[in-house]
Amino acid sequence: MIDKILFAGSTDPKAAKKLAQKAKIGLGRILIKKFACNEKYIQLLDDVKRKLVYIYQTSSLNPDEILIETFLIANAAKESGAKKVILISPSLLYSRQDKKTSPEKREPISAKILARLYQASGIDKVITCHLHSKRILNYYKIKILDLKFHHLFAKELRKMVKRKENWQVIAPDEGAKEDANILASLLGNLKVGIFKKQREDPTKRVNVPSPFKFSGSVKGKNAILFDDMVDTGGTIIQVKEKLLSLGAKK
Repeated sequence: MIDKILFAGSTDPKAAKKLAQKAKIGLGRILIKKFACNEKYIQLLDDVKRKLVYIYQTSSLNPDEILIETFLIANAAKESGAKKVILISPSLLYSRQDKKTSPEKREPISAKILARLYQASGIDKVITCHLHSKRILNYYKIKILDLKFHHLFAKELRKMVKRKENWQVIAPDEGAKEDANILASLLGNLKVGIFKKQREDPTKRVNVPSPFKFSGSVKGKNAILFDDMVDTGGTIIQVKEKLLSLGAKK
């Protein structure tokens, strides 16, 4: 039987500790600090030779710094003889940038290069939740497990949804349509309404909500907004206000 050990990155050590306890895996000791020039220094303080090493790291307000930290932890494990390195990242950084917004734009495909960097750092498998797009799976040559939790949301929502005709699931944009359909099905085939974003102004700064049109009817109904990623919350607030103006109860 392969020994297992879990190391917590800087993003959420408390969650990592709970996960280790729940999974009955030892929580490894790790030294994370910075040089005077602000470069990260990593040292694993427990033996990882021939062990299955898990790294827990999630999203952060300093994503670039956290990515470098993750790569260094993974590389430290591999260079120290770990049998396998598995990254547990509930929110996979740079997932929203999974394609060019248009063929004419000179943009990176950030999710694609991240997939290569995870592999290059020594990571053998990634475990994440609700990937922003199925397209991202194709960028990985290593294994990636995309966990879904629609059933957990449905379990809680069923306590509120007593009469199906009074409820509707709303996708804030076309990218959320599939998730909204899955949730609606689990709630007894509720109707689904979809917002469609209009073409964005290329001069507009990132994270400013775009104008949109709504397909569906929510008059007199309760709306369940379902989306996989919220950053500033601007789009969700805009969608909520639009639904209320169209006659939604709540």
